[in-house]
Amino acid sequence: MGNRFWRTWPVVVGAILISTFAYVQGRRAPERATVSGQASSYAGGRFALLMDGEVMGFLKSVSGGIVRTDPATHDLGPRRTLRRNAKLLAIKPVAIDVGMGMSEAFYEWIEMAFDGEFARRTGQIHAVDFDMQSKSVREFRDARIVEVTFPELDGSSKDPAYMTVKLAPEKMISGPGTGQTIKGEGADRRKQWLCSNFRIEVGDFPCDLVSKIDSFTWKQAVTKDEVGQFREPALHPTKVEIPNIKLTISTADSASWQAWFDQAMKLGANPQAFDGVITFLAPDMKTALARVALSGLTPFVYEVVSTANQAELASFTVELRCEGMAFTRLAE
Repeated sequence: MGNRFWRTWPVVVGAILISTFAYVQGRRAPERATVSGQASSYAGGRFALLMDGEVMGFLKSVSGGIVRTDPATHDLGPRRTLRRNAKLLAIKPVAIDVGMGMSEAFYEWIEMAFDGEFARRTGQIHAVDFDMQSKSVREFRDARIVEVTFPELDGSSKDPAYMTVKLAPEKMISGPGTGQTIKGEGADRRKQWLCSNFRIEVGDFPCDLVSKIDSFTWKQAVTKDEVGQFREPALHPTKVEIPNIKLTISTADSASWQAWFDQAMKLGANPQAFDGVITFLAPDMKTALARVALSGLTPFVYEVVSTANQAELASFTVELRCEGMAFTRLAE
C-alpha cells in the first residue's frame, strides 16, 4: 500500500494542478472578452494634418493648443468666500514639427505668411494608430501662422531636419477620433532633409566654407480684438520680427568678411548691404527642396572662435542683421 501511494501521488497532484489552472482560466476568460470589446490602446507619435478636408501630411510632433481662462475675482467686503467668473478664453499656439514631405498647399500657406498675407485656415490634427486610423482629433479654426523656426544647419550633423511652425487659432476643439483611415498625397511625399544638407550665398562673399548656420525664428505678432459679447477674441496681425543670421566659417575665408565688418564698425559709416539665400538640399546635395531669401544683410558681430581642440579647424562667427525674409518651397 505504501509503495503504491508513492508511485501514484505525482499523477494525482498533476491532475489537481491542471484542473485548478483550467478553472482559473475559465474564470478569467469573460474578463478578457470584455476588455477586447472596448476601444484598444494605440501608440502615440503619429499625427496627420488636414486642412479644408485635404491631407496636408504627417507631423513629427505636436504641442500646445491648450485652452484656458483666467478667473476674474470679486472681493465682496467682509465675506469669507470669493466670487469668481470666467474671463475671455486664451489659447496657447499650436506648435507642429514638419519636414519637407507636406503638401504644396501647406508650404504655400507659409509663403503667404512671409509675404504679409495673413491667411486664416481651419483644419484638424488627427492622432492615428499604426493602421493610420483616427483615434483622437483636435480641430482648430481661423488659425494663422505666427512663428516659423528653422533648425540649426551643421555640416557635421547626421540628424533629420524639421521646421517648427506655430499656429494661433481663434477656436480650438478636442474630441474623439473619427475612425477614418488617413490617406492622401502628403502621406507618400516625404523627402528626407538632413541638417547637413544646405547651401548659403551672401552677395559675392566666399561661402563654400560655411560650416554652420544657427537656428533662427521668423515671428508675426498678433493683437487680440476683445469684443464683449464673444469669449474668443479675434486676432489681427501687427509687426513682423525678422531674426539675425549667425554663420560659422573657416578662417581661410576670413579676409573679406573681416573687411566688411570693419567697414560697418567705422564711425558714421554706412556699410553696403547685401542679399543672400539659404537653400535646403536633398540627400544628393544637388536637388533644392526649399530656400529662404534674405535681404538687407549687414554684419554687426565678428568673433574668432577660440578652441583648445587641435582636431577642430580654426573658424570665426559673423552675425548679420536681416531686413527681409521670404520662404519658398521649390517645385519637385
